[in-house]
Amino acid sequence: MFDKRLKVLLKEHNMSVTDLAKKTGISRTTIQSWTSGTKPSVYELDKLCNIFNMTLDELVFNRKPKVSVEDIFSEVLIHTGHYKIQITKLTKKDQDED
Repeated sequence: MFDKRLKVLLKEHNMSVTDLAKKTGISRTTIQSWTSGTKPSVYELDKLCNIFNMTLDELVFNRKPKVSVEDIFSEVLIHTGHYKIQITKLTKKDQDED
């Protein structure tokens, strides 16, 4: 399963096994063994996530991360330099106090 995923990623990123070895510092022989079915360690998977700029779920299972609307909104505000404002629902009691 991972061997096929790695082959796809290498093709999508226009990389060879040698290119990936240079970027990760992992031997070409080790990476080549992954394309034949050997499983990488957690440490090696972390390096691959960083190189391909993706989460472990995306790397191994090709699943997109679940992101909430709040997370996206927060990121937009952070990148645009705006402050985050939290909106809460008022109850009947809250409205009577105003």
